Amino acid sequence: MRRLFDLPFAKLFTAMVAMYFVVVLAAPELWLRLAAKEGPIERAGHLLLALTTTLWLWVAARAAGAARGVAMAVVVYLTATFQEEIDWGAVYGLDLGHSLVATITGGSPNFHNAQATHASVLGWALIWMSSPMVLFFGLPLLPFARVRALWARCSPASSHAGEGVSFFVAAIVTVVIDGLPLLERGLGYVPRAGAVDAIGGALGFFQVAFYSAWALVAIRALRELGRRAPSAAPRPSVR
Repeated sequence: MRRLFDLPFAKLFTAMVAMYFVVVLAAPELWLRLAAKEGPIERAGHLLLALTTTLWLWVAARAAGAARGVAMAVVVYLTATFQEEIDWGAVYGLDLGHSLVATITGGSPNFHNAQATHASVLGWALIWMSSPMVLFFGLPLLPFARVRALWARCSPASSHAGEGVSFFVAAIVTVVIDGLPLLERGLGYVPRAGAVDAIGGALGFFQVAFYSAWALVAIRALRELGRRAPSAAPRPSVR
């Protein structure tokens, strides 16, 4: 079980891609129910985001120095992402800033849905879904030893180049799969709307993969912080 939390992001994402295509191809009607707006997949994402935010709060409480600052930045980011996902409270009949957001956006329940086109929605979603993760997974890929060393000192959890590669591949795969219905409609021979499209709705599903990766990174951070924690035994006094 402990090994699960050290698995590269590629294995997590590959499993979810396989699961996605199995369900879409074998049971498209089930997929449409699962991927419905504010349906089971999106609600699962809300729950996972709340859990992940709690884990990162725990990381921030146990970390120190720059690592604590990084962890708190992740908490702020995850909180904003959670607010966007639940339309600033409107999904659950609350107003946690929903009225203000609707006023700013001219009626949109959140900022990312205020974008005008599918492409801009996708780009915005990828930014708010993964931007801090670009640092965590991307900095180990830079060919600058000093930058990598600085990040290693600031990050509350270890990161590896292989995970960085798999993260960016996963982001590209997400864009491609989510863009399939748009490309088909653009070519004019598959006039399907998103609400009845068994291929569509991939972005919400793969967001769960990215949120899962955030949770696994937090658990890794907690394990590593536990190993680095100083002994609770009192130090001998110096006379």
